Amino acid sequence: LEIGEDSRILLDCGLTGLRNKDDILKCAAWLEEKGGVDAVLLSHADLDHIGALPILFGALGIANVPVICTLPVLKMGQLALYDCSLNSSMEGNSAEGGIFSLDDIDRALSDVITVKFNQTVSLHELTKSGKTGNISICAYPAGRTTGGSAWRCKFTNGDILYAMDISLSANSILHGMPMDAFPIAPSVLIMEGVDSQEQTAQSANKGQVVDNILNEIMRTVRDEGKVLIPCETAGKTLDLLKVLGQNWE
Repeated sequence: LEIGEDSRILLDCGLTGLRNKDDILKCAAWLEEKGGVDAVLLSHADLDHIGALPILFGALGIANVPVICTLPVLKMGQLALYDCSLNSSMEGNSAEGGIFSLDDIDRALSDVITVKFNQTVSLHELTKSGKTGNISICAYPAGRTTGGSAWRCKFTNGDILYAMDISLSANSILHGMPMDAFPIAPSVLIMEGVDSQEQTAQSANKGQVVDNILNEIMRTVRDEGKVLIPCETAGKTLDLLKVLGQNWE
């Protein structure tokens, strides 16, 4: 995100493939060509939003760039990255083979700055960069994951709202994204159009899907079977645990 002539903010730092670093290396070269970035804003604690962080800011050594997120995104994102690295190692891959190491994760997260929801802060105070003097940021609950954020960037001439992977409907743990929390309509809205389509379908079928999952689990357990549910470390794990707990009670 470029604001003005000099200010550049990296919106999330995700990874969609774990087998090679070619795309990430191209991204790093492009960032260097542009003069780097002043800060990184993280929205969620899953690989789609933080997976490339240990490569760009760990293995490749891009330094002195503050990473800004909420405390849950930091803690749960660290778990997700550790899980990814350890799982890759157990599958016989190494850092040289296209994935990051635990040390890369620690280096990438060494300069993280945490903020609270609805807390407006000056980017200049966080980054100590003279190029971000008139920019302030504020994190709002995105509603999809614990600590997940939609970001408002306010500057002299307007507002930018970055709302990636949001949820407008409540689940068993989180409330939906509060659309009435924003003081004014943003000048620019950055989001994925697929969100609204997926959420409409999910809201309509949510009850039936949960019932089907619970029925299948109970049938399997009663037949003395075991159930393994693949789930994102920092995504729907807590939500799933609460649904199972309520059903057990």
